[in-house]
Amino acid sequence: MVIWLDEYIGNPSYHKQLKQICQNMINTNNNFLRYDDIDTQIQYNSIQQNIKSVSRPNLKYLLGTIREHSCPFQCVFFVCDNTDEFLTILDTSVELAHTLSVIISGHFAKEILPIIISYKQKHLLPKSSFLFVLCSNIHYYYNWALGYIENKTLDIDTNLELFDDEKTMFVRLLNDIRRYFTFQGDQFRSIRKENWKALQFYKAARQLLLNTLLWEDCPNLSELNHLNQLIEEAHNEVVETSIKTFFSFTDNNNYDELEEKFGELCV
Repeated sequence: MVIWLDEYIGNPSYHKQLKQICQNMINTNNNFLRYDDIDTQIQYNSIQQNIKSVSRPNLKYLLGTIREHSCPFQCVFFVCDNTDEFLTILDTSVELAHTLSVIISGHFAKEILPIIISYKQKHLLPKSSFLFVLCSNIHYYYNWALGYIENKTLDIDTNLELFDDEKTMFVRLLNDIRRYFTFQGDQFRSIRKENWKALQFYKAARQLLLNTLLWEDCPNLSELNHLNQLIEEAHNEVVETSIKTFFSFTDNNNYDELEEKFGELCV
């Protein structure tokens, strides 16, 4: 989940092209519902809608994954132009998010960042939470930001970074989420032995890496090759497990239990 608080980005009349590019960059699923107008898309993502349908895997995206090799895990993009709306989205949505990336303009940073730090200290945010301050003059905020970055009394890693260029910031944001997805894939594959879920996380990580090519001239080919290898290995493991499951149940003519078992593997 990405939440961007900015007095201009949050306004439907401004920066439509930039918002469309950002929405496309965090997209990991070709089947994800899109609208022609980016502000309509973002409105669909609002808390009044059923967030679970776009932030968690379900049957629709599962079937699309099988047919088109797309990924059912979708990053959701929110923009807002005032603190009340931001806090409402934060309070309502974070429990559904695997990761949280918060982008704050310099205009709101000093007001909002202490609140977010408090949330992190109370463990109210996802463990993988990243904070970005996007401002026109990094030096103006540098000393203030050091109070959060180097403050050992906070007992948390703030994961706070300052940027003065949205392209550089979004590449870093995607790389942070990609590393989280890769880690999750490794956990599901090696520890939980859930190769299907591992495969989806690896696919999402690869798509985010490919998305960075829009703003990054030098792709990380070694990382791309590594993810391709992980995807191939996980795919082969899923196929092998499915074949074994199929024959183990068909040998006993237990087709009802077979259907239930495959449902568990694919949800």
